[in-house]
Order: sequence, then structure tokens, then C-alpha cells
Amino acid sequence: MATVTTTVQQTQSRFQIIFDKGRHQYEKRAGKPLDPTLAVSLKTIVDLRLHIEQQNGDFETFRKKNGNHTFLFDHCLHPD
Repeated sequence: MATVTTTVQQTQSRFQIIFDKGRHQYEKRAGKPLDPTLAVSLKTIVDLRLHIEQQNGDFETFRKKNGNHTFLFDHCLHPD
């Protein structure tokens, strides 16, 4: 049991190190801080994948809902 706990802790520690480096690069490039609640909620690769899938789903829903507006806006700017 101790080996499993140690392995989980090591995986979480590695993930946190990688996440912190990625967060730093994001903030450097974006010029703004990453949402601090995100770091708290993401502890594993599975958490990260689920978060990305949720974001993709939200964006897809937004595009479906607002696609007609974008289409009309594009045609206003580029009447062909």
C-alpha cells in the first residue's frame, strides 16, 4: 500500500512541476496570470484532460449557438 501511495505522490509532484513550468510559460507569453483556481483543481493528467474536453465542448456549443452571427459578420466585412 505504501508503494502505491508513494507512486501517486510522485506522479502528482511531477505533474505539479510540469504544470508550474507550463503556467509560467503561459503567463510570460500571454502577459497575464493563469486563473489561480485552475491550478487548485488540476492535480493529474486525467484532471487536465477532463478540463480540456470540457473547454472544447463549451467552445463547440458556443460556435454552434453563435455560428450564424459569425457568418453574417464575416459577410458584412467581406461582401462577395
